[in-house]
Amino acid sequence: MKKNYLVKDKTAVSEIICVTGVERDPSNAFEAATALAEVIKTATECDIEIKSPDARKDGMTEIFIAVAGDGADPSMTLKGDAFSIVISDGKAEIKAGNSRGLWNAMAYFISSFIGYDARGGGEPEKTETISLPEKFEYSFEGTPAAVPLMNVEPEGAFPFAVCGDTYYEQLLRHTAYLYNENPIPCLNSGDYHESMIRQAVAEQRLIWNSTGECRCEYCHHHEDETGEKTYVFCKCPECTAAAEREGTICGAYFELVREAAKRLAAVDPSAYLTIAATSVTLEPPKNYLGDNVRVIVADRTLCSSHPVCDDSCDRNSAFSKKLRAWRKLCGSLFVIDFTSDYYYFPATFPNFDIIRQNVAFYSEIGVDGVLLQFDRMQSELEFSDVRLVLAESLLKRPRMSAEEYSERMDNALVHFYGKEAAPVIREYIDRFTELACDGKCFDTHSRPRDILPAKKKDGSGYDLSFARQAYRLWESIHPHPVALARNEMYLARMLFSEYQANPVNYSKTQYSEWLMDAVDMLDRGWAIEEIFKD
Repeated sequence: MKKNYLVKDKTAVSEIICVTGVERDPSNAFEAATALAEVIKTATECDIEIKSPDARKDGMTEIFIAVAGDGADPSMTLKGDAFSIVISDGKAEIKAGNSRGLWNAMAYFISSFIGYDARGGGEPEKTETISLPEKFEYSFEGTPAAVPLMNVEPEGAFPFAVCGDTYYEQLLRHTAYLYNENPIPCLNSGDYHESMIRQAVAEQRLIWNSTGECRCEYCHHHEDETGEKTYVFCKCPECTAAAEREGTICGAYFELVREAAKRLAAVDPSAYLTIAATSVTLEPPKNYLGDNVRVIVADRTLCSSHPVCDDSCDRNSAFSKKLRAWRKLCGSLFVIDFTSDYYYFPATFPNFDIIRQNVAFYSEIGVDGVLLQFDRMQSELEFSDVRLVLAESLLKRPRMSAEEYSERMDNALVHFYGKEAAPVIREYIDRFTELACDGKCFDTHSRPRDILPAKKKDGSGYDLSFARQAYRLWESIHPHPVALARNEMYLARMLFSEYQANPVNYSKTQYSEWLMDAVDMLDRGWAIEEIFKD
């Protein structure tokens, strides 16, 4: 039987065969081959050639590398991170189902036959000969498949619903312009009044959410006399009278909406005129706007630690009353609910159950459309996948019980992070939520240090008990490989990249982001030492 050598007496007697990927066409197989060649070079000072299958030489020990993700071998049945290593008759075959499996296979091969563990740091020991056994077989069946996501049977679903990136900025974009996109608050100004109605009917939208300086003759005269500028809406007699009739300074705007809606109904009885209740127009008018008016309500200042319907929270209680009023003033009502911290991604934002309670409330009062807004790209480090699954479930079953919601959350955590990590991550979420939501308000503009402070209330220092607890939770499921992170070998760099790409590590970032904000910069060195103790 042929003896298998990689290097014999400081002479290369092997070559690496990549099924796909050579230097001109990099692939996972080629990257793995490059890492293996570097390890051999460092240990023996011998260069091992990397070749395509059609360039192999006779009499050389072949190290055959293939990964299903490169589409190299149609006959390969390996899936996921499964891999196999087979050595026989002067050939070593290393195959894997994906890149993660390939790098794990490469680490196993190098550790077993070259004696180098990249995760331990340092470089391979010097040697003149590297041999392989005559026969060897090893296979890893792959990480057990995550449990499937629970199906959600629709029950009381909203007629219109979307979650994630809802393009809310376009939905709320100010459209009440005349010339050069400059808002003119006096909506009773002759040609402007009629122009806005025609524009609203044509676009089926009339959105007013911006402040501006009124430019009408009356307000200019008022400014000349008093020195005061008029913002938001005009103070001319017509606009002042409209404000009194509607019970809001935006009265002239709502009367314009009502008139435009009538014109639109005459042109297209099935169409809706869309307006936004946000910023200056959030306060509802006194009078009904029309069956064909669709109102999109949005308030970015809502408290995220209390449900919208919680009367103990002044901000949310005021909003819920306005929302109930809007429900009686139009034919169709939409709500945009901002569900993640836009200013401090990706720090932990503990509002999972608040979302459930808010959606249930929207269903209860008869909201027609719900848009649960969070930036998926920016929130990927803060359980974006879990948030999306739960949001989609709630929009299909708005009255979902707390018990069913919790079960679906556990299911999603197992699906995305695995059976071992899921209960630990759930413990982290629950503990963070418990501490953060202790009666105080926070919103989508709040800093992590305000949501869950690390400083003691009396200002005497820091309480790092939760920081220690959370650190140990994360380390128990995905410990940071210090030696690997500091290793400059190419194999180590690629293994560390795989480590960083792990979903558990990915989500762990939110803890670090919270900690870096909760502890002042000058105190971080000390704080980290305290957290790492024991």
